[in-house]
Amino acid sequence: MQVLVALTRAADRVVSRDDLIRDCWSGRIVGDDAINGAVAKVRRLAHLTQEAAFKIETIPRVGYRLRIAEVTEAPPVTEPAPINEAVLPGRPLFRRRVLTIGAGLTVLAASLLLVGRWWTRSPPPLWSVERVEVSIAGPLIQRWPSISPDGKMIAYSAGPDITSRKLYLKPIAGGEPLRLTDDAYDDTSPTWAPDGSQIAYVARKQGEPCRLMVTAVPAGPAHQLGSCLLPETTQIVWARSGTALYFLDQRDAKSRQRVTRFDLATGRRENLTPLDGDYDEEEFSLSPDGHWISFLRADTGGHGHLLLRDLRTGEERVLLNGTYVNTAWAQDSRTIFMDSDDQGDFALWAYPLETGALVRILSSPERMLRLSSGPNGVLAVELGKRYATLVQRPTADNQAPQMLSPGRVMDLAFGISPNGTIAIVSEREGAMGLWLLQKGASAAHKLIDLPLASARFYEPRWSPDGSKIALGTTAPGTAGIRVITALGADVAYIPFDGITVDDPIWTEQGDALIFPGYKENGWQLWRAELSKPSLLQPLPQKGWVAIQARGGALYGTHDDQPGVWRIDGTPRRITAISYGEDWRHCWSVTDDNIDYVVGLPGVSRQILTQPLAGGPSHLLMNVPDYLMEGGMAIDAQSGAVLYSALQSQENDIEILHLARH
Repeated sequence: MQVLVALTRAADRVVSRDDLIRDCWSGRIVGDDAINGAVAKVRRLAHLTQEAAFKIETIPRVGYRLRIAEVTEAPPVTEPAPINEAVLPGRPLFRRRVLTIGAGLTVLAASLLLVGRWWTRSPPPLWSVERVEVSIAGPLIQRWPSISPDGKMIAYSAGPDITSRKLYLKPIAGGEPLRLTDDAYDDTSPTWAPDGSQIAYVARKQGEPCRLMVTAVPAGPAHQLGSCLLPETTQIVWARSGTALYFLDQRDAKSRQRVTRFDLATGRRENLTPLDGDYDEEEFSLSPDGHWISFLRADTGGHGHLLLRDLRTGEERVLLNGTYVNTAWAQDSRTIFMDSDDQGDFALWAYPLETGALVRILSSPERMLRLSSGPNGVLAVELGKRYATLVQRPTADNQAPQMLSPGRVMDLAFGISPNGTIAIVSEREGAMGLWLLQKGASAAHKLIDLPLASARFYEPRWSPDGSKIALGTTAPGTAGIRVITALGADVAYIPFDGITVDDPIWTEQGDALIFPGYKENGWQLWRAELSKPSLLQPLPQKGWVAIQARGGALYGTHDDQPGVWRIDGTPRRITAISYGEDWRHCWSVTDDNIDYVVGLPGVSRQILTQPLAGGPSHLLMNVPDYLMEGGMAIDAQSGAVLYSALQSQENDIEILHLARH
C-alpha cells in the first residue's frame, strides 16, 4: 500500500528505489526482492478492472513511474449541447483525459482500500528483545554459540587465541562453565544431537583436514565420525532427523565450497548443489522442522546472496542480497533471524517467510557474528571487536618492531609513497578515514573521511611522484576509483558500471590508472585516463583480481588459479602462494623478490621471500600477529616490512530472550 501511495503522489515523476526504501521502509535495509515483490503486487492491482486503470513503468537502473491509463474512446457522457470542435480545438481530447483520470483514480482508491484490508488481515509479525539473561564474557575468545534442544544449556568454543580453543557447556540460567573437550586440536562449531545427548564438533590442526568429532554430554570420550576432504576448518550442523551432519567442504584446492550432507550410518557424502558454478556457499543454518536450509552464496566479486533451499524438492530461491551474513531459525520454522553490517550500522533482524518483510529487532554498537536459536525465543548472539595497528618490522632479528599507530585503532589497509609517507585506511573513534603518517612523525593526521564499509579493505595507491592517491570505492549500486591530492583535494572520480573494483595501479607517467573490475562475466583489467575518467578502455587480461606493478612489469593473482603471476605478456607463475580470497593481497613485489604470507594466525604465520627470477623461497620473518585484511608492503628506502598487526580480539556471547507480538 505504501509503495502504491508513493508512486501515486509522485504525479508522473520517476520514484527511485532509494526513495521507496526511505518512504516505505523508513530507510531500513531491504533487498531487491522486497521492492520487486511490492511493485509486482501494485501491478496486479491495476487489473482489477476490465482494462488496466494504470501501469507501472520500470526505468532501468533508476526506479519506477506510475502512469494513469489512456483510452482511445471517450466513455458515455450526457451533455446539454454539442460542442463545436472547430472553435475549441483539442477540447475533446482534454475532456477524455479528465474523464479517464477520474476513472483511474476511482479504481486507484478502490485498490488502496483493497490493499489496506489485505495489510490489516496479514500484519508482519513483530519481534522484540524482552531481556538479556546472561553474558558469556571474559579474557578468552568466546565464539560458536549453540543452544541445546531444550533451551537450558549453551555450548561454545573458547580459548586465548583461535588455534587452541576448547568446547565448554554453561547453563543459560547461570552457573559455572564445564569444559567438554581436552585435546591437542582447535575445537569449534559445536552442534547438538536432536535428543541433546551428544555434541558433534570440528577439530582442526594446521596442515591437516578438519575432523568431524562427537562426544557425549555432559562428559564422555570423543571419537571421530569423519573428516573434510580439504579445508582445515568448517562449519557443522546436526540434521534434525539425527541421521546426518551438514558441513562445508571442497572437493579439491580449485573447487568451490559447498554445503555437504554426511550420512552417519554409511559415511556417504552428498553435495546439496552441483559443484560447477563460480561461487562459494557459506554460513548455513537448518530450520527446526528439517524442511529448509538457509545459506549464503558468495560470487567472485565478493557479493553475497541469502538463499532458501527446500531439502525435499531441491528448489531454491534468493531471499535477500547484500549485507546479511549469519542466520538462525525461530522454532516454528516460519521466521529467520539474521544480522547485518551496513556501513557500521550493526543490526539484528527477523524475516518472516510468509511476508518477506524485514523487521529490525535491535541495533548494536558491536559487530554481530554467528547466531544460535533455541525454544521459547532464546537467541545467542556472538559479538566481536578487533584492534589492529600498523607495524614496521626490520628484517634484522635483533631490532625491535615499531608500532606506528598506538592505541585502540583498526588499521585495515595502507600504501607507502616514494618519500616514505604512509597513507592508512583506519577506523578510529568509531569513524573511518584516510590518515597520513609523515616519515619520522610520531602521530598521523586525518586526510579525508571515508564511508565505513565501502573503504574498509581498499589499499591507497600513490602516484609515482607522490602527489596523488588513488583509492577504490564500492557502495550499493556504485563502484569506482577516487583520486585525491596529498592534501585531500579531489582530482577525479573514475566510475565503473560493474559490480566492484579492486586496487588500482598507476602508469609510469602518472596520468592513468589500471584496475581490475568485476562484471557479470567476471574480472577484467581496465585503463582510465585522468583527463577522461569516464572513458574506460578494456584490456585483454581477464580473470586477474589483485595487481601490482614494479619496474615496468605487471603482476597479479587470478580468480581461479593459485599463485602470483607475471601477467604483462604471456602469464608466468612466480610462486604458488596459497589460493583463497583472503590471500590475494598478502604479497608484495620488490625489485628482485616477491614476499608473501603463509600459515595460520597466532602461531605459524610467516613471511617468505623468493627471487622473481625463480628459485627456492626462504623465511624472512615470523609474523604470528599478521592481519589478513591489512595487506603488506616493503619500505623501498629501509627494506623494513610493514603490515597490519592484530593487537587484541574480543569475542563475547549474549543470550537474548525474544518475544513475538
